[in-house]
Amino acid sequence: MPETKLDEFAFVLVAGVSMIIVLMVIWLTPREPLPLIEPQTILLEVEKGAIQETFLWIKGKATNVTLTASGQIKDWVTFDKNYFNVLEETKVTIKFSIPKNVPVGIYVGNIIVKSAGGEIPIPVELHVKPSITPSLKQTLISLGDFSLEKVSEKETLKVAEDLEVFKGYFSEQKVTLTFSIPENKVDKVDELTLRIYIGEANRYGNLLIKINDVEIYDRIPGNEIELKVKATLLNVNNTLEILAAEPGFYFWANNFYRINKIMIEIEYENVYQKTFNFTLASNQAQNFEALRINYLGSYEGTFNLIIKLNGQIIYYAKPKLFFNSTFEKDIFGNEINLKENNQITFEIDEEGNIEFKGVQLIIYYT
Repeated sequence: MPETKLDEFAFVLVAGVSMIIVLMVIWLTPREPLPLIEPQTILLEVEKGAIQETFLWIKGKATNVTLTASGQIKDWVTFDKNYFNVLEETKVTIKFSIPKNVPVGIYVGNIIVKSAGGEIPIPVELHVKPSITPSLKQTLISLGDFSLEKVSEKETLKVAEDLEVFKGYFSEQKVTLTFSIPENKVDKVDELTLRIYIGEANRYGNLLIKINDVEIYDRIPGNEIELKVKATLLNVNNTLEILAAEPGFYFWANNFYRINKIMIEIEYENVYQKTFNFTLASNQAQNFEALRINYLGSYEGTFNLIIKLNGQIIYYAKPKLFFNSTFEKDIFGNEINLKENNQITFEIDEEGNIEFKGVQLIIYYT
């Protein structure tokens, strides 16, 4: 019986096909996408010997997430959580502990976020400054996350045409219009504008205009009326009345106005300031030395951020993405006056929006 001989070509062919199958399995297996990391860079001013916190948001779906630090800052960094999965969004607190004996200067490194989808380096730059609060006590007040938006939004609520009002001593006709403001917007009303275009009229008397039974106009008009109505006069459901007054000496005639067109326009303004109340112990208020504000921000628009403390303006400038500033005086050079019960207000002065994350107040006292 002849000896069976291995076909070398067939062997090579089988091996090649097997390798292709293995590679296809590897290539075609879906790889977990990288999560979205915010912020994409970290830039902070910190004092020697200080502990500075900031935050990292990991968004999306990620498994086996680990965080490490590298570079000059690697030994200064700790995380409040590590080795976890992300289903939608996870917030990580990063704490930088700056040594007391480190020279003043700029220190760089990376926070490396690694998951099953790969790794993302987040560049870090720390500007280390001399300590101004080496021997002071401190208390931390967290204000959390919030946003401000100042956007003018206009809407026409009602248009009516070809109307008549008249009044005599024996007859009368008036115009009554109803209009509604969306319930979720009534608190955001800036002002209402009422435009009335007068056509044919004898003007034997005044024209009266009322909104919600409050008289806002009583005179003889020209060809066009434009009235600004305060938001305090408005409700969700509103009534506009237009009436002709009595004809006075023209007792034989009606006071008559033809109205070509009425337009009711409204302008909304979103929340552009936020006020927080906070309390201090008596000794903290009496021995106050300085206030630090920390937050991570993002914004759109060209505007100034205004921060007021008990009515004193302590900041009036362009917003920062990484805010960690210390205040001892207001912008006019006056000492900051803190009490046991206090208010801090964040406000923007022009159209735009800003998002604050992880807002903290640090009160330094002796």
